[in-house]
Parts: sequence; C-alpha cells; structure tokens
Amino acid sequence: MTFLRNKSTLIPLILAVVLLPAGLQAADEDTVAAVKLIMARKPFFLKQPGNPFCGSFLRDFRTLKGMALAQPVARASSYDDPMLARYKARCGGQPLNEKFECDARTGLDTEWSKDWKVARQQFLDFCEVFYGTANFKLFELDIDNNPKNGKELIVHFERVYGPQNREREKYYSHGEYNVFDGGSCEYVGGASTHDPYDYFRKHPLDSYNGIISYQGRYFIFDLFDLEGSDRNPSDPEYYLKTNTIGPSRTDPDRSLECSYSTIPPTTKPAAKSRKQRGSK
Repeated sequence: MTFLRNKSTLIPLILAVVLLPAGLQAADEDTVAAVKLIMARKPFFLKQPGNPFCGSFLRDFRTLKGMALAQPVARASSYDDPMLARYKARCGGQPLNEKFECDARTGLDTEWSKDWKVARQQFLDFCEVFYGTANFKLFELDIDNNPKNGKELIVHFERVYGPQNREREKYYSHGEYNVFDGGSCEYVGGASTHDPYDYFRKHPLDSYNGIISYQGRYFIFDLFDLEGSDRNPSDPEYYLKTNTIGPSRTDPDRSLECSYSTIPPTTKPAAKSRKQRGSK
C-alpha cells in the first residue's frame, strides 16, 4: 500500500523514551541513531534508477537531512489498553489493528470497490485477516491538507496474529501502519512494515520504521534486516522502502514509492518469506 502527503511545518525531533515490551520496539531517539549508523555503514542501491526523486531521497535519508520524525500522540502495549479507547470510539466498529494478506492472484483478479465498506468485505472474503497485538503507536496528522475534516488518524502496530478468518494454523507476523480519514474515519491507506523480530527463528532483527516529514509530505519508511538462514548477525543486509499516501486509497501516488537494498543489483538475495510462521 501507499502513504502520506502534507505541506505543514516539520515536526521537531523532540523524542521521548517509553518502556514497551523488551525486544520489540525501539525508542524514537534510538531509531534516529540506528538509522544514521546503518546508512553510514552500508552502501544502498536504488531499485528505481530512473526515478530522480528516489535518488535525492536516498541522499538525504543517509543523514536524515531536511527530515523530521513524527511524534505519536499515544502509545499502548496491547489493543485492550484503555489509552486506545477514545480512538476506537472515534472510528466506531472499524478495527484499528486490522491487516489483510492477499496473494498476487487475488490482487490481480479482483475488482476492488471504491466504497471502503464494500471493499473491506471483499478483503474479508478473499484475503487472510490478521490483527495487531503489540506496540501500538497513534499519530494525528493533517495528511490531506484539509483542516475541515480534521487530522487523519494513523495507527501502527506489531506482532499481528492470524489468519483469523481461515480454519488453519495461526501464526505471528509483521505489523503495519493504517491510515483513517479525519472526518469519516474510513480507511484510506497504509503500509506494511517489518517488526524487529524473526518470529520463525525467534531472535531479534535490526529493523526500524517511522513516519517522517520531507519536502512538504509525510512518508513511512521501513528499514529492515533481511532475515534468512544465511544471515550474518554481525553484518546483516538491509532493505529500505518508502511509501506516501494520496490522493486516495484507490488512486495512490506511486511516483514517490522508492526501494533500496544493500545487495548489489547483480547479486541474488537469499530466499526469504514475507509471511513468517511462529508459535504463540
């Protein structure tokens, strides 16, 4: 999926430490320091060499030049945390921690409705649904530059569990950012991210994500450790992707979606599975 645009003032890097379950979520200042260290230590190769925006983004992202990390307005360790109650009430029956996994054939063969209520039922029918269980961060940002409909609600969560709509083995996997309209609270987009944990091999990963403001827009970045059986824990390989939402769920701006890797283009990466299976 895709992510975020805005022309508002950059959000200053005033960072707070919040204690969350060990081994899962880094504090914000740790994320900034870790990103700078990885980008200084490893060369990254652009996957879209013909896109000038992606080239300039990578140059600035190496030092986070002209970028600022968005601050969450609330944090919670679980979906039942009372801290989330008013945000749940704001969106009525729409789950804030819902993530769908659809196979490639479903995505190509399905004519998705532009009405989110209809589209959500399509997702429930044709795809697997997972629900986030840990490390919730909520943001309120004016994504669409429309003060009349209020600030959009962005919810990030980790450690999704499912599939909940299929009679088969359930497992933990990676989280996501979900974005909801400031007025109707209708789902308008999002981006999958990678948790800092390998749920299959059961060890931490050197992965980071966040929302940054850059050139008048908001972006999600996902800088993740390429887990695999041949992973070198002292010198892992990384993948970086960016997403921006807009102008709508059904008409995203793909020109600002970029991806990079520390693996040279001529080298084949180790096989890995996006869906990791793990026990409770």
